[in-house]
Amino acid sequence: MKSLKLIALALAITCLFGLTHSEADIDIVEMYPSYGGYYDYTGNLYHSAYVKTDEPFFMIDWYIDGKYIDSSWGDNVTTDAYFSPNNLDYPGSPFGISYTIEARAWPLENDADGDDSDTESYSVTVYTYPKTETQFGNHTGAELYASIDVGWNGHTAEVTASASVKHYGQNQIGYGFNLGYKVVRLTPNGNWAADLWTQPPGLWRGGALKAEKGEFDIAYYTPDSNSMDLRGGRLDPGDYRVEGQVTASANIGKNVDNHT
Repeated sequence: MKSLKLIALALAITCLFGLTHSEADIDIVEMYPSYGGYYDYTGNLYHSAYVKTDEPFFMIDWYIDGKYIDSSWGDNVTTDAYFSPNNLDYPGSPFGISYTIEARAWPLENDADGDDSDTESYSVTVYTYPKTETQFGNHTGAELYASIDVGWNGHTAEVTASASVKHYGQNQIGYGFNLGYKVVRLTPNGNWAADLWTQPPGLWRGGALKAEKGEFDIAYYTPDSNSMDLRGGRLDPGDYRVEGQVTASANIGKNVDNHT
């Protein structure tokens, strides 16, 4: 009989501890961007994350790519939290750079193991805006457009470019587009040390345009996004810079309009 009482007491203690652990657990039931979305085109991570827990939390720790950034403190009623890392430097690139936003929620009471937290995460890809300009040609009656964006992620040069020529005149014009870019190694004080790799101007396309009556003729140039991976022993320690140029031109006789 004594053995049965000890077994019953042990079972009761086990159930009690199990119930305590269950009450202390916390779950993140929702996590999503509260500002913007999973893609960011501002050129730098400008973002807010939202988290909702199934019960009031003691604290929510926020991380970007595994690095602790900040904490949101809770109380006996709070189940919502926001995270806005807008003053931090997480830049984008022409091809996009992804950052993982992670939240770790802690309950008001932990169990003896301290293993009651719950984590959720999602990724945001940040892109840069192309540097875009337009100019209306004075000589050929053509509107020229050129756009280029460059980036460097530590080992790869990224370049995207586009251009167009729109012709309003009655006379036929010739046009051309040209793209070139290079990677430059910088000295510690920011000066150019050497050209590491160069794509000379030559990704070229040309043709002729003639507007119809009351209409216009237009030509577009959108080269494939270009990248050059410079790993494999070719990179010296230090900083690197990517320079690019795209040019749209139009000419009629001796009159030439260029826009770079």
